Amino acid sequence: MQITESLFVAYCQCPIKAFLKAKGEVGEVVDYEVIQKEADSRFRDVAIERLLRSHAESQVSRGAIAPVPRISGDSRRFSSSERGQSLPQPLNDH
Repeated sequence: MQITESLFVAYCQCPIKAFLKAKGEVGEVVDYEVIQKEADSRFRDVAIERLLRSHAESQVSRGAIAPVPRISGDSRRFSSSERGQSLPQPLNDH
Protein backbone atom coordinates (compact mmCIF):
# COMPACT_ATOMS: atom_id res chain seq x y z
CA MET A 1 0.00 0.00 0.00
CA GLN A 2 1.31 3.42 -0.96
CA ILE A 3 0.88 6.22 1.57
CA THR A 4 -0.40 9.27 -0.28
CA GLU A 5 -0.80 12.83 0.98
CA SER A 6 -4.56 12.28 1.10
CA LEU A 7 -4.18 9.11 3.16
CA PHE A 8 -1.74 10.80 5.55
CA VAL A 9 -4.09 13.75 6.09
CA ALA A 10 -6.97 11.34 6.66
CA TYR A 11 -4.91 9.50 9.28
CA CYS A 12 -4.08 12.77 11.06
CA GLN A 13 -7.79 13.55 11.22
CA CYS A 14 -8.95 10.06 12.16
CA PRO A 15 -7.12 6.70 11.95
CA ILE A 16 -10.39 4.90 11.17
CA LYS A 17 -11.02 7.27 8.25
CA ALA A 18 -7.56 6.45 6.88
CA PHE A 19 -8.14 2.72 7.31
CA LEU A 20 -11.43 2.86 5.40
CA LYS A 21 -9.93 5.09 2.72
CA ALA A 22 -7.01 2.67 2.27
CA LYS A 23 -9.51 -0.16 1.74
CA GLY A 24 -11.24 1.88 -0.97
CA GLU A 25 -14.35 2.73 1.03
CA VAL A 26 -15.15 6.36 0.37
CA GLY A 27 -17.80 8.31 2.22
CA GLU A 28 -19.75 11.38 1.23
CA VAL A 29 -17.69 14.57 0.90
CA VAL A 30 -19.16 17.25 3.15
CA ASP A 31 -18.98 21.02 2.58
CA TYR A 32 -16.42 21.46 5.35
CA GLU A 33 -14.01 19.08 3.63
CA VAL A 34 -14.39 20.92 0.30
CA ILE A 35 -13.73 24.30 1.98
CA GLN A 36 -10.75 22.87 3.89
CA LYS A 37 -9.18 21.50 0.69
CA GLU A 38 -9.62 24.86 -1.06
CA ALA A 39 -8.06 26.71 1.89
CA ASP A 40 -5.13 24.24 2.00
CA SER A 41 -4.56 24.70 -1.72
CA ARG A 42 -4.57 28.51 -1.44
CA PHE A 43 -2.21 28.41 1.55
CA ARG A 44 0.14 26.05 -0.32
CA ASP A 45 0.17 28.34 -3.37
CA VAL A 46 0.96 31.41 -1.21
CA ALA A 47 3.68 29.55 0.69
CA ILE A 48 5.33 28.30 -2.52
CA GLU A 49 5.19 31.78 -4.06
CA ARG A 50 6.75 33.28 -0.93
CA LEU A 51 9.46 30.62 -0.91
CA LEU A 52 10.29 31.28 -4.55
CA ARG A 53 10.52 35.04 -3.94
CA SER A 54 12.85 34.63 -0.96
CA HIS A 55 15.35 32.20 -2.52
CA ALA A 56 17.48 32.18 -5.65
CA GLU A 57 16.24 29.94 -8.47
CA SER A 58 19.24 27.62 -8.01
CA GLN A 59 18.32 27.01 -4.34
CA VAL A 60 14.78 25.76 -5.02
CA SER A 61 14.08 22.14 -5.93
CA ARG A 62 11.04 21.71 -8.14
CA GLY A 63 11.16 17.93 -8.50
CA ALA A 64 10.65 15.07 -6.12
CA ILE A 65 13.14 14.95 -3.29
CA ALA A 66 14.88 11.62 -2.75
CA PRO A 67 14.79 10.32 0.81
CA VAL A 68 18.03 10.60 2.75
CA PRO A 69 19.29 7.17 3.80
CA ARG A 70 19.61 6.81 7.56
CA ILE A 71 22.60 4.94 8.89
CA SER A 72 21.99 2.76 11.92
CA GLY A 73 23.40 4.43 15.01
CA ASP A 74 23.53 7.80 13.28
CA SER A 75 24.83 10.22 15.90
CA ARG A 76 24.91 13.49 13.97
CA ARG A 77 24.60 16.54 16.19
CA PHE A 78 23.76 20.15 15.46
CA SER A 79 26.78 22.38 15.13
CA SER A 80 27.01 25.33 17.50
CA SER A 81 25.98 27.70 14.71
CA GLU A 82 22.85 25.60 13.95
CA ARG A 83 21.87 25.47 17.63
CA GLY A 84 21.83 29.26 17.82
CA GLN A 85 19.56 29.74 14.82
CA SER A 86 16.01 30.84 15.45
CA LEU A 87 12.98 29.04 14.09
CA PRO A 88 11.28 30.40 10.96
CA GLN A 89 8.58 32.97 11.62
CA PRO A 90 4.95 32.11 10.71
CA LEU A 91 3.40 33.61 7.60
CA ASN A 92 1.38 36.75 8.35
CA ASP A 93 -0.24 37.50 5.00
CA HIS A 94 -3.73 38.71 5.95
